[in-house]
Amino acid sequence: MKSKGATIHLHIIQEEWGGRYDIETITEMNKQWDYVEIIPPSEVFKYKPKGEFYEIDEWWDKNIEDYIRLKLTGVQFDVCIVNYTFFF
Repeated sequence: MKSKGATIHLHIIQEEWGGRYDIETITEMNKQWDYVEIIPPSEVFKYKPKGEFYEIDEWWDKNIEDYIRLKLTGVQFDVCIVNYTFFF
């Protein structure tokens, strides 16, 4: 996409890397994408499901929605690609 002229914004919920901020990883990611932004979680990351398995959207964090809504007030995107993993 970048080779075709796209500007890439990558947003990561900080629950990755066990909730730690890994500056070396972010530095390397900034070499690949135009913008790498960390969204802080609203609560402590849940490593264990509420029941036997994770429920759909159990890992959803309202901070993601709030952050993206704020971002959309100043940046217009042509395409949005979302990576969402289901856990079993």
